Amino acid sequence: MGRGDSSKKMFRFILNKTRAITTNVYLLLYPKDNYSKCLTDINLLNKVWKTLNEVTSEQFAINGREYGGGLHKLEPKELLNINVPALSSLLQPRQCVYELSLF
Repeated sequence: MGRGDSSKKMFRFILNKTRAITTNVYLLLYPKDNYSKCLTDINLLNKVWKTLNEVTSEQFAINGREYGGGLHKLEPKELLNINVPALSSLLQPRQCVYELSLF
C-alpha cells in the first residue's frame, strides 16, 4: 500500500540484504529457480533492484487500485501486469545457465 498521487513515488522496492523477516504488508519477490543462480552476482542483483525502482508511479497506479483519500494498493497478481522490459536485457537466460559436472 502507498499513499500519494502519480507524481510521487508511492511504491518502492527494498533489497533485503539481511534476510530479515518481513510483515505481511510487503509483497515479497523471489527469483524462480532458473534465475536464482544468476542473482548470486551482487552487481547484477543491484542492477535488477535499481531497474525495479525505475518503474513509474503511473505504472503502479494503472495496474493497482485506489481507495478514498489517495491510498493505493497493489496485489501480487496486479504486480504481474507491470511490464519492465529492461529486466529482459539484464536477465538473459544464457547468464543463468547452470554448468553441470559429471562425476
